[in-house]
Amino acid sequence: MKFKGTPLILGLQFLSTVIAYQLASNKGNSTSLLNTKSLIDNAYDFTFEGAKFAANSYCWLFGENKPLSEACPSKFCKTSNHLKLLKSGRTNIAYAIMEDTKNKRIIVSFKGTSSPNEWVLDTNYRLTEYIPYVVKDEIATKEFIYRGWKVHRGFLKGYKTFHKNAMRYLLRLMARKKGYTLVFLGHSLGGALSVIAAVESHFCGLNPVIFTYGSPKVGNYRLIDWMSENFPLYITEQSLVSGKLIPRSFFRMTTSKDIVPLLPLYKQGFSHCGFHINIKNNLFFADKDDLELIGEFDKHLEFKEWRRRMKLLKKNYKEYMKSPMKGYKEFVESDYHRYYYIRMGCKQ
Repeated sequence: MKFKGTPLILGLQFLSTVIAYQLASNKGNSTSLLNTKSLIDNAYDFTFEGAKFAANSYCWLFGENKPLSEACPSKFCKTSNHLKLLKSGRTNIAYAIMEDTKNKRIIVSFKGTSSPNEWVLDTNYRLTEYIPYVVKDEIATKEFIYRGWKVHRGFLKGYKTFHKNAMRYLLRLMARKKGYTLVFLGHSLGGALSVIAAVESHFCGLNPVIFTYGSPKVGNYRLIDWMSENFPLYITEQSLVSGKLIPRSFFRMTTSKDIVPLLPLYKQGFSHCGFHINIKNNLFFADKDDLELIGEFDKHLEFKEWRRRMKLLKKNYKEYMKSPMKGYKEFVESDYHRYYYIRMGCKQ
């Protein structure tokens, strides 16, 4: 967030933003007052930058300990001289660990679904008991008390690959990089893996930032309640107010008609956490004016969206039976999942 003017004017501008934030918090419903220009500007800056990393996690990244510009063919990578690819992996999931020397961040980017193996993970959505792997492997530094946590079985299986291949490396890296902020981010499946990775790193004494784009739900209500306590909305709000990325911020991005964040169903025992930011209009060229800061997960908004889709299905049922592909496209509206400011893929 950039201000222009004398120190007095700068102070008044910042104070007015803080007052708006405090008034919103005191009223218990911060949505309308949080949608002020300065906060929207900061939300856009944070999430647009993260979207570039999420999109380029789809690239085939080769090599380790080399500039990202040498490891990736996209325009974003070629022009990012301050980024270094430290480690990458591509098996049943794909991830990249990068160093941002300019902003002193270690960024772990998980790729979304694009392969048959990843589709298998997505569809294995049964809730299964979850005890963090860092606890099981006795590398956690914080006490863990079992609280009846359950997570999406397929996502947990995918995360296990990252844990086995990269978690110890990441912990050693963060021990060396004093003063660095750890960021987990990803689109779709990648967003779900980011949430689990953040939980695991918490029990190793780290305080990561999370960005998810079009992420499905990850865990049951008990896990989400814990996430809401340890990655509380007010910390993300403080990031939006200050224009500085504060550890334990959690930005959850959706587009207005993306079906993936609606899944698995709330009624199946799943829920969302994180500060909800929605792109409400303008699918392909979203700008600051298209953002709305929603905040806490609202199941009623989700129910409303499902009712809209079911009305569409009921209205056009006969037509869709004759043309199933047309019905699928209109019901799923898949482009709303592919675009988060930019198209999610290795072309940016």
